[in-house]
Amino acid sequence: MEASKYDFNNITDDTNQKATKAIEILSTLKLNQIIGNSNALEALDFLSENEVDYEIFCEKNFGVFFSEIMVDLFKVLITFNCKESETDLKNSPYQTIESLLLILKSCLLIVNLACLNSVNFTKDFSSFNNGLEAHFIFFKEQDFLFEIFDKTQINNEPSYFIELIFLNIYMFSKNSEEISNKWIELDAVNILINIAKTRPSLELDAFLIITNIVTDKQIENLTEIHGIVEHIQKKIELASKSFQEKKFDRVTRQIIDDDQILNVEVQCVRETNGSTSSLLVFFNGLYRLSVNDQLRSDIFYKNNFHSALKIVLLEGNEIEKKYTLKLYAQLAFNAKISNDLSNDQDLIEYFNSLLSNNSLGTLCEQILWNISQGTKNLEINKQDLQHIMISYNSLSRDLCLKIKSRLESNGYKVWMDVEHIHGSSLDSMAKAVENSFCVLICITEKYRQSINCQSEALYAFRLKKPIIPLILQKNYENVKGWLGFIIGDKIYVNFTKFDFDVCMKSLSDEIVMYSGEKKNYEAPVEVVEKEISIDKWDDLKCKEWFESNGLNMNIYNNLTLCNGIILHQLYEMRCDAPEFFYQMLKNFEGVDMNSILNFTYFLKKLF
Repeated sequence: MEASKYDFNNITDDTNQKATKAIEILSTLKLNQIIGNSNALEALDFLSENEVDYEIFCEKNFGVFFSEIMVDLFKVLITFNCKESETDLKNSPYQTIESLLLILKSCLLIVNLACLNSVNFTKDFSSFNNGLEAHFIFFKEQDFLFEIFDKTQINNEPSYFIELIFLNIYMFSKNSEEISNKWIELDAVNILINIAKTRPSLELDAFLIITNIVTDKQIENLTEIHGIVEHIQKKIELASKSFQEKKFDRVTRQIIDDDQILNVEVQCVRETNGSTSSLLVFFNGLYRLSVNDQLRSDIFYKNNFHSALKIVLLEGNEIEKKYTLKLYAQLAFNAKISNDLSNDQDLIEYFNSLLSNNSLGTLCEQILWNISQGTKNLEINKQDLQHIMISYNSLSRDLCLKIKSRLESNGYKVWMDVEHIHGSSLDSMAKAVENSFCVLICITEKYRQSINCQSEALYAFRLKKPIIPLILQKNYENVKGWLGFIIGDKIYVNFTKFDFDVCMKSLSDEIVMYSGEKKNYEAPVEVVEKEISIDKWDDLKCKEWFESNGLNMNIYNNLTLCNGIILHQLYEMRCDAPEFFYQMLKNFEGVDMNSILNFTYFLKKLF
């Protein structure tokens, strides 16, 4: 074993200086260079046992190290399964499974600590450093690997590999909207469903991840979704019974709330294996599912769940009330639910009593607003409809400001809640919609999940305002659920596919139809000629695309009379049925795996 040059327990540097030194030691090493390397093993131990400033990980792009090491660990562990004798194992450069698993445990623990303490690291690692793929790869040969993980003990204690992998994936899933395509490509929902069926001890973990990543489109065909709802409801019902009996079991938990890391006291539900699960985790799961309008009734009414919901609201502490109110606000978009809430005088009075609460008042105002929409007169007789309203989520703020500025430079009045302050005044939002001659809906997954954005879009829809959808997140043209219902067959402008000036020209052409006066669009720079819609490509245009990207022409030749619609359907097939997509291409004569990967890469860029 290589002698250690560092003693991380004795050197006098502060913790962050030691962390920087550990990163310097590890960042250039491969797996075979870590085995037997005392410096590297001590660096891993130090980072897995100490909390540091994890923004250093982001600055040093240290997530790449963990993803590469974890992928290499998976590959080597799988080769161990193929060894036929002890001699084969001794001749391996890695010698023992235990030495590999010690490194894996350290990597998982470090990633776990970093995700718990740095929102930036979680996003960078899962989005750009292939961290999600590096964790999910262990599910590819789950029977063999789970057997190893179940049997392995370190220092005579269970190793908890599976739990750590699931915990890290759950934290990645809380930012699922930024890596939505990755979950689909990994077939994550189906894999997690299978794990839940075959390993009951992991059922809850799998279900909670699914609530964060499942799309409206997947929900339409996911028969297990109602069982997932019921499973989570039962956990909240257990907590509500404890609240009724005044048996509070709160512990300090670290949560990420509005991109802030907070330490809060929260009720926990104790599992049969002795572990505890935060009540907030269950509320977050139901909230994410309740964004789907088809599931709202199921969530609110099934097994009389609304009774348990009311108990938690009335008896919970402030953070528990907040999460309960968020769920109420989302459920109240359903007309029947809002009507039933309006008939519960005790609840209405309670919502009103919290309006002055700095933390909870905004949510209560939102609930009361949703309830009022069922009886409100929506006949707006405004003659002076002069401005364009931009409805957006704060993460799209910079691009929306750029759109606003360009529209104003071309003579339009534009209303945009620049600081997103209307959460405390829904009246100002209502007036902005009422006084607009058209509304621009800036579509992203965060927009779909936002209660405020949903209020704006639905109010504009109910007032029959002209709505122009702007696609600001890649692959969001075919959104389903409540947002898909509002957009319908409207013509949208896709800012993820075309140059900004091209998009603004298209947007200006749409706005002219509703403005009541002709305005000439003026771009500050030369506008590129608008590209032909891909769906309108003919066979010749498709052939040019194959040739310009150096793709295997055997794929093109197998697509008799190829056109844009066929390419679009191939892309949809890749998203919805990836196994069938890849199998079909493999069956094409003269098409190898490299050709398939190149074709898939450029097909993704196209759409």
